[in-house]
Amino acid sequence: MNELDVIDRKIIDNMFFNARISLSSLAKKLRISKQVAKYRIDQLMKKDIIQGFFAEINPSKMGLLIYTVYFNFQRLTPIKQKQLIEHLSKQKSIGLNVSLNGKWEHCIGIWAESIIHFKKYYDEVMKDYEMHIKEKSLMIGLDFHYFKPKLITLANDNQEWAIKAGLAKESIDEIDTAILNKLAENGRAGLVEIAKEIQLTPNAIKQRIKNLENKGLIVGYRAIINYTKLGFLHYRIFLHLENASQAKINGLMEFLKQQKNIISMSQTVGFCDLEFRALIGSINEFFKLIEIIKNNFPDIIKGYDSIIYYEFYKSLNFIPSVQQ
Repeated sequence: MNELDVIDRKIIDNMFFNARISLSSLAKKLRISKQVAKYRIDQLMKKDIIQGFFAEINPSKMGLLIYTVYFNFQRLTPIKQKQLIEHLSKQKSIGLNVSLNGKWEHCIGIWAESIIHFKKYYDEVMKDYEMHIKEKSLMIGLDFHYFKPKLITLANDNQEWAIKAGLAKESIDEIDTAILNKLAENGRAGLVEIAKEIQLTPNAIKQRIKNLENKGLIVGYRAIINYTKLGFLHYRIFLHLENASQAKINGLMEFLKQQKNIISMSQTVGFCDLEFRALIGSINEFFKLIEIIKNNFPDIIKGYDSIIYYEFYKSLNFIPSVQQ
């Protein structure tokens, strides 16, 4: 477990939702030099606490939804499982590829235009491995809400990112696609670096990025935090609801938003009705959180399931791979 001092926590606080902040601006906010700011970021990355930076892209603006498939395996040797993970990591339609512990052993997220396209992508990806799937369940993510990890930043910042499903699709050209791919890979990529790869001027790249932000395609830029390196269990909890009007669901979501250990939540279709991610220090903390939620909403919570994220593969982000 790595201990963070005040400066490290403030760096994470400032970069979590603003990963493209300049070193000058960050240093000024923290009242340190640019050199110290850069050194601190480099050290957080060297320790694998910050694993990278990416542009948060709204998939609805690209005409996409995320279809998350949860698996349990059968007759799958460790060698064969490693081959499956490597195979999944090479697929452009897959934006999430994770080993789990709990209700499910593994999950993948497939970005697709419709359920028909999802079925096509899934069949193509899993055709040589389907015999090893003991059981699976599908969940479609709709509205997503992200919060800063208050247990790490120790700040009382209630800043929230909301990504809504069902929004009008925006048209983008090949240059926009190339920029999105670059920023999905590295949210702090400089204008000169991007311009050199795409063969445009830095000013042209700057304007293109601004347009993508104005269109709502780019929601912002996020730091990827390795929570296990900081001593947390990274849970995803699935709530099964009954007799739940949207007003009651909104009340539950507002309650979850106020809990310091919850870092995201979303309404879903399929396996559950509402899911959220939480940073948990111990199994006792987990059961206390579940007890609090059940006690406050006994009339609508029918039950729950949970998983712990074990290992992320590929790019470790929650954005769509831009289709070529």
